[in-house]
Amino acid sequence: EEGKYIRKVRSFVKREGRLTKGQAASLEKCWPTMGLEHQQGLLDFTEVFGNSNEVVLEIGFGMGKSLVEMAKNNPQQNFIGIEVHRPGVGACLMDADEQGITNLRVFEHDAVEILADCIADGSLAKL
Repeated sequence: EEGKYIRKVRSFVKREGRLTKGQAASLEKCWPTMGLEHQQGLLDFTEVFGNSNEVVLEIGFGMGKSLVEMAKNNPQQNFIGIEVHRPGVGACLMDADEQGITNLRVFEHDAVEILADCIADGSLAKL
């Protein structure tokens, strides 16, 4: 119907927990280098990572343990994680920073919007 508002699909339920001091400190310290912002326009992975390695995407990484482990064990690949839970993003960045991981970037945003606006079709090695 003309003029009828169609609600967007929501791929998550935002549930905010409390950030620990360590998570908050890691967000502040690591976000400038490891954080990615939702934008209108496709990401240039070579620019984002400084290399042309293949990119693996993980949606809903929770506290980030498995994502950090994958990045650590596969330095020849680049990893992007998408998570809406801020404490999880903070925990992931804290873990990655402690382990010296450099091939990982994260979004704190809705995966549906990131996939639609920031990631080119066919640009990922794995999802």
